[in-house]
Amino acid sequence: MKKLIIIILTLLLSLTLAACSEALEANESTDNFSVQSSAVNIDTEQSFTAASGESITEETSNETSKETSEETSEETSKETSEETSTEESSEETSEVSEEPRLSKLELVASLKVGEDILYTDGIGCLIEGPQSYCVNDNGHIYIVSGYERKIICMNDKKNISINECGYPCNIACDGDTVYVLDLSNNVCEYDINKGFIRKFALPGEITYLAVHKMDVVNGKLTLRTSGYDIYTLEEHEFIKSQDIAAFIGHKTDNIITININDKSISIDGTNIGFNVLGYDDTGIYVEELEEISDSYVLIIETSVKKYDYKSNLLEYAIFDFNDCKAYPLYPIVYADGDIYLMKCTAETVDVYTVTLGNADVSHLYDS
Repeated sequence: MKKLIIIILTLLLSLTLAACSEALEANESTDNFSVQSSAVNIDTEQSFTAASGESITEETSNETSKETSEETSEETSKETSEETSTEESSEETSEVSEEPRLSKLELVASLKVGEDILYTDGIGCLIEGPQSYCVNDNGHIYIVSGYERKIICMNDKKNISINECGYPCNIACDGDTVYVLDLSNNVCEYDINKGFIRKFALPGEITYLAVHKMDVVNGKLTLRTSGYDIYTLEEHEFIKSQDIAAFIGHKTDNIITININDKSISIDGTNIGFNVLGYDDTGIYVEELEEISDSYVLIIETSVKKYDYKSNLLEYAIFDFNDCKAYPLYPIVYADGDIYLMKCTAETVDVYTVTLGNADVSHLYDS
């Protein structure tokens, strides 16, 4: 009986131990699974984090690249636009500078023939009438009438007689003082408000025929001769002056050469006469004269041309005198570059200011 009990107890203990062993193995298996699972989770998180980092890096890189690309594109576009704009602006400027411009005449004073001034009958240089004109610093325009022997202010029609003079041929003014050169080789000085003041003789070596232009320079009456000598009125006589730059022009083999101090230009002089009207820092003003067959005066289509000191034509204006009755007077160019022109028609004597252009066309050879 005792043996039987021992056998039964031994069997139960064995079963118990077996159950405990199975339970222990089961727990160990669970723990291993948990550790493995945790390791998997950790690896997964690390992998996800790494993947996320790479993704973030890629996105950041893409965004940065995109922004840089956009900025570069914008800057390039802006620069291209600015360059295009600059080029267009330059082209526009070039186009403006090259745009054809006709010369312009603006009427500044006019006298009615028969009322304000008189002509004799005749044609061209055979007419006695306006002989010369000048403009003072106030814009007053004075004209001398040979037929009536008087000076007329074209602005207010005020006039004074010049009976102390011989036949007038040239005129210059300084304020209200007017100088008249006559065919007797004298210069008479007048005040437009007071009348005659005094008379001076020309230097013995020149006559009125040699006086190409009279002007007042630095308050002194100045004569420029056709030989381009300069004479200045000093006190009571004319002195050949070294203070004012003279210029010399001559024509050889149809080439006109004009020298001004140390500068020289050469221009084509085929079939033209010429007068040097003046000069400034930027160039020389030349009157060129050509024959025209159907004009009252029979001689001239006149042009005023400005050349730079490299002999390049800068600007010009062409004037025809088909509507002129009396001999056309030469244009005047003053030291400030102002240009004036007088036209004497059958009805009026008109003075214009001239703006040079680059597109006037000669009508000399129109069919």
